[in-house]
Amino acid sequence: MKIELTQRHINRDSYASTLSVIRALAERHLQPRLRAFNASERRLHATVTQEKQDYRVTLRLHLPPKKILVAHAENENLRSALQEAIEELGRQAERHHAHISSRELAKRKRRQRKIKQLESTVADLAATIQPSEVTLSALLPRLESWLRHEMTYLRANGDLQENYPRIADIRDEVFLQLQQQWNELDHSEEALYLKMLKTAQEILQKEVADNKMHEGDFSLDDEVPEDASEQAEEMVGEAYGEFYQPDDILHVEDLIPASVSEETEPAQEHLAVSQCYRLMGLLPMGWRQVFVLVHRESLSPEQIAGSILQTEVQEVEAMLKMAEDFIGAHLAEQGLNISINFPGLFD
Repeated sequence: MKIELTQRHINRDSYASTLSVIRALAERHLQPRLRAFNASERRLHATVTQEKQDYRVTLRLHLPPKKILVAHAENENLRSALQEAIEELGRQAERHHAHISSRELAKRKRRQRKIKQLESTVADLAATIQPSEVTLSALLPRLESWLRHEMTYLRANGDLQENYPRIADIRDEVFLQLQQQWNELDHSEEALYLKMLKTAQEILQKEVADNKMHEGDFSLDDEVPEDASEQAEEMVGEAYGEFYQPDDILHVEDLIPASVSEETEPAQEHLAVSQCYRLMGLLPMGWRQVFVLVHRESLSPEQIAGSILQTEVQEVEAMLKMAEDFIGAHLAEQGLNISINFPGLFD
């Protein structure tokens, strides 16, 4: 966990010792309560102010998804004030985790019911489904690859929760929705994959909107039910639970192709490629999606505009140019003035 300290009206010489006390207290009283959260996304900022007689402490703990917990304490003894605030943060973190876990479990149950309804509908239509040389199943690995890329960025930016939805959740829903519409679809491989991408985009957009809507939908003053863990275990034990396995936790760095390494690429080119992947995470969502669809999925602006985003071609071209200019300008700022082959980033 990254820890930052700001001191006010306190001798600068005490900075290192105060930071050391915070680290020790956080390790003992806070870290054990944060094991459920991704370590790389935890950040603690402490502000310590010396008043006339007391020390005033404000702690801000950043946790996924996009949550900031705040605790205050005052005491004539600095260590006591820090410990009181850190223990309060620990209690808040436990309540935050209980909340997002129960909400995640409830959403899994709703999704499982939806999947079962789709499966039932598809089973009823099985006898009427027209045969085709191209099957949806054959396109699923390609869709999963795109989903892994897109959902990694959405999770890294806090737009999706770390463990929900899974790649398999979105994949299965896309598959069943298209099976339900099979007789109305163009059965060419290109048309089916475009429809898959469009459906997946729509599902992800709903998930992102739902995640943002509920970011602050509970009070840290609410009491956690005494049997919260028992309720969670009971829900996990229901029909969907035995099939649930979370996705492997991915980071943006994991998306960089294995072929791009310091041994096979010049140092500057290797650094430029790595920076491109990080810079994609800073793009507005629409810009990044267009950039990836063009350069990773080899789709034209016309295909993206007409079959996926349902917008004007000029708008797609504008987003693509802004994304390319953004990445190029930031590479130049870092002194990486080399020609980047954008499609080659994903090889």
